[in-house]
Order: sequence, then structure tokens, then C-alpha cells
Amino acid sequence: MRTIVWVIIFIAVAGFIGYIWYSPRSSHDVLPKGRDPIYKMNHKGQMHLIQPGQRGSAGGPGSAMESSSLENRAIQLVKNSHALGGLSEVKDLIQERMDAREGEVRIIGWKARRSADQKYLVSYTYYADSSERGWFFEVDLIRESVRCVSDNTREK
Repeated sequence: MRTIVWVIIFIAVAGFIGYIWYSPRSSHDVLPKGRDPIYKMNHKGQMHLIQPGQRGSAGGPGSAMESSSLENRAIQLVKNSHALGGLSEVKDLIQERMDAREGEVRIIGWKARRSADQKYLVSYTYYADSSERGWFFEVDLIRESVRCVSDNTREK
């Protein structure tokens, strides 16, 4: 009788461990230091970048969902930065300058493109006077730094 009880307990424990180990929700969080990005490791040892407030994996490294999320993060860092100088945030300065423009303007808007590992080129562009114009920024997601790389920060 004791043997049967121990076998049942063993099977139950092994099943529970197997469920936890192979469950898609199963993962081990790697806690960041300071403002570093947060990564999540699944049971196969694969790392996935997790944005603050996001649950679960972003679809795996290099996935379209993760890429889009990183591009949005880069754009938000630029919008909320003071990379154009002054006391106002970039999004407010650009809006003021666009409101002051006269003539026909076709806005392209915000775009981000990966230039290196965790680095993005972010732009806010528009067409005016039959040429493309705008502001360009380099964003380092690891350091959360933004640097204006265009020479037209005094856009007319």
C-alpha cells in the first residue's frame, strides 16, 4: 500500500514539474540593473526583450512585434527628450514649428529605423516646397540617450 502511495505522489510531482517547465507561461525573469532593458528567458534559454508593463514574450528575438515595440520606444524617447535644446520637449518644439509653417505641407511623421544593435535613427519628416525636410535623431535604447544628428534644428 505504501508503495502505491509513493508512486502516486511521484507521478503527481513529476507531472506538476513538467507542466511548470513546459508551460508557455513558464519563464525566468532576468532583473535589470538601473534603467537597463528587461529580458525574459524561457525554458529553452531563449531571451526576449520585455517592455515595461508588457506581459509575456514579444514573440521572440527579431520578431516583427519586438521590432515594432523597440521602434515605438525609440520614437517615444525622442518625443519626450530635450535634444533640440531649450526647456520644451522635442514633440512640442516640432509642433510649434510645424504650426508656424506657411504654404502647403505634407506631413510624413515619425519613423524609426534600426541602425545598429539597440540603436535607432528616428526622424520626423514632411514635404514642403517640393523637398523632404525634417529632424533626425540617433537613439541608444540601452543608455536611453537621444542625440540630434540633423543640421536643421532651426527649421523654418
